[in-house]
Amino acid sequence: MIEIVNELLSELNLDINDANNNLINSLVTDAQIITLSTVNSTKKIEDYADNQIFQRAVKTLATQLFYDRTLANGTAAGYRMMVTQLQAQEEIAEDDAQ
Repeated sequence: MIEIVNELLSELNLDINDANNNLINSLVTDAQIITLSTVNSTKKIEDYADNQIFQRAVKTLATQLFYDRTLANGTAAGYRMMVTQLQAQEEIAEDDAQ
């Protein structure tokens, strides 16, 4: 997760200090939990460590939370598209397992 936090600090053009690091770390954690529970609540975050779509979805949601903590207008269309792709991957994996 440290890598995602550092990348997001850079993408948001934030100074690297304890306050920003703690804030982004918290937002990334929240985004991971929300994304995971939306995609497949029976898996662990570690199961998606190498999934680029999952990582980008987490960054996208964390960025949205940075600018709008309440998500007053819901989640972004791009985030929803990524979650849909992840859900489809899960359905395909389930079908292959049967």
